[in-house]
Amino acid sequence: VSILVFSLWIYHSSHKNTIPCTVVDKEVVSYSGEGKEDEKHYRVHTLECGMLVVEPSLRSLSTDPDDIFSHIKEDSLYEFTVTGTGVDPYSRPLNIIDYKEM
Repeated sequence: VSILVFSLWIYHSSHKNTIPCTVVDKEVVSYSGEGKEDEKHYRVHTLECGMLVVEPSLRSLSTDPDDIFSHIKEDSLYEFTVTGTGVDPYSRPLNIIDYKEM
């Protein structure tokens, strides 16, 4: 079972795609636990692509999620480079690793 989970994680992290999306909203969701530092989750809501996330990934080790998220503007069209499959039930939302305003 652990080999299957690890394989799915590697595939999810390495599958790369480019998609055009119009940003309609974005939000930061913070979680804090007992004795743990606050954990931030960056969500980008789009018209065509649904909800995307911005988080560290294997493909973007040198990219700061804060930097990507802060440059994305609402009501703008972007070409997002994303990782992940976006296929339920074994997947998380697509992760933005790069962007280009169109």
